[in-house]
Amino acid sequence: MSHGPSADPQRDKLVPLVAKGTSYDGSIHFRGALRLDGCVSGSVRGSGILFISETANVTGSVCVDQLVLEGQLEGAATVANDVILSSGSNLNGSLKAASLRLEEGASLSANPLEIGAQTA
Repeated sequence: MSHGPSADPQRDKLVPLVAKGTSYDGSIHFRGALRLDGCVSGSVRGSGILFISETANVTGSVCVDQLVLEGQLEGAATVANDVILSSGSNLNGSLKAASLRLEEGASLSANPLEIGAQTA
């Protein structure tokens, strides 16, 4: 899969909460779908899908229903359902999720790594 615009039409229709070239320090809570294109330092929690784009860098904890990572995530990720690590993405920290799809060119350094885990 090529690194670039997502094939997911839902992601492409979302306006990013943190735009490319901007940064946010603090907690983010959401419902539905959220796209991040900039830098976030803190926690991101939500019931829904989180898209971290190829220009985004998130440092902190993530707790969501579904995660699509195209950029960088450093911290603890707890995902109730699916995690997709796209080509060019990097997850460094811990990961607990029901399922994981690791695309060629993605980087995963997770300790601990718990796949198939109940997160409820």
